[in-house]
Amino acid sequence: MSDMDTILTEYPTLRPRTDVYSTSHGATYAAAYNDGRTMLLLLLDGTIAVPFRGNVYHIPMHFWFPRVYPQEPPIVYVVPMRDMLLRSGAHTTPEGLVQVPYMNTWMRKPEASSLLELVRECQAAFSLEPPVMAKRSTSPPAPPPLPRQTVPVVPPLPPKANHASPTETEVPRVTMPAPPRPMNPAVTELHTKVHQQLSMRVADLHAAQTKSDAQLRMLLDDLERGAPALEDEMQRLRAVRDVCVANTQRLSTMMDTAKRTTWELEARPEPDVDHMMSATSLVENQLLQLMADDQAIEDTLYQLSRALYSEQLSLDRFIKHTRMLSREQFLKRALAQNIAHGLGWDAPVTGPATPT
Repeated sequence: MSDMDTILTEYPTLRPRTDVYSTSHGATYAAAYNDGRTMLLLLLDGTIAVPFRGNVYHIPMHFWFPRVYPQEPPIVYVVPMRDMLLRSGAHTTPEGLVQVPYMNTWMRKPEASSLLELVRECQAAFSLEPPVMAKRSTSPPAPPPLPRQTVPVVPPLPPKANHASPTETEVPRVTMPAPPRPMNPAVTELHTKVHQQLSMRVADLHAAQTKSDAQLRMLLDDLERGAPALEDEMQRLRAVRDVCVANTQRLSTMMDTAKRTTWELEARPEPDVDHMMSATSLVENQLLQLMADDQAIEDTLYQLSRALYSEQLSLDRFIKHTRMLSREQFLKRALAQNIAHGLGWDAPVTGPATPT
């Protein structure tokens, strides 16, 4: 229990041990224990310091921990010494059972309760109404002792109907805790059984851990052997990634350039075919025009021949048009030859300039 360490640190006068608990006088909040059975429970016994009217008194207490703890609060008893008497009150029964409001809170919210707060609640309740009082001695008066420092005594409280007789002083006396009891045989047997079970469990866990360690070592060896191959593959993938990134950037640049060029070409007007080809001088332009006329006449003569062969044109008309076109073609070719010689071209520009 985690709160046991806190209690032992805060209250060094309390000591844990195991003892047999009789359920004949159980608490009302632990009705399951009120059947007269006896059971072995954990016990925290000792004294707690209680301030009362300017002085501090040590009240002997027993804190029994039920087996369902911490779902239920401890069963708390005031255990008076030989020179003390129980004093029932608002928080203490005549049997010494302590019932403080914090126990009801514990039953409602066990997850928010702690043993430390319970002990502090008992201290606060006992500081208002002590649960024990000192017995009045019936022996003859002893000779006056030597002067010494005496323990402060709490003044008696006003008498109540259900309190002790007026001859009893209602003040707890500072006492030392009783010596520890010898070990219970039942506890020893229980410790032996628990030790055997724990030893078997530890052996099983050790065997399972050894087997798991061997498997993990094999896996570690495999991982260490595969590390160089993984590193090589990572380097290759990095190189491929760099190439892909470079290609992506280059293609992106080319696509941007192509898009800009396409937009520029689409924005331009359609060119005039006649103005797409032009010479560098007037004479060359004349030569270009003569060659175009020569080719046009050549195409016309070809079409006239086809018309004659298909009997769509008479022979007389064919001869007439052929002579006229041939004469014009001859003149154009002759002029083209003269221009070519003038420009210094040795090769003939067109076919032989012979009249038909």
